[in-house]
Amino acid sequence: GEKGAERMVRVESANGNVHYYEGERGEGERGAERMVRAEFADGMVQHYEGERGAERMVQAGASEDKAAAEKRYKAMRVAELRSECERLG
Repeated sequence: GEKGAERMVRVESANGNVHYYEGERGEGERGAERMVRAEFADGMVQHYEGERGAERMVQAGASEDKAAAEKRYKAMRVAELRSECERLG
């Protein structure tokens, strides 16, 4: 935002966690942002609702990208095991 009207939208930690915030300019005082989502390095995503300081988690789960990657990995692993079983007879 412009000088004096800045707002926080994202905080990235060194460990890979990212917290996302909302709070438009003109909606309350500067520093009134509230956390809406947290993404963790292991792929977990948590969604929050509520006013600043009273946020509550309303949904948690693996991100779609991580879930898709896990599904691909499992399919690949099944194919490898089938191939090995056929090879061994």
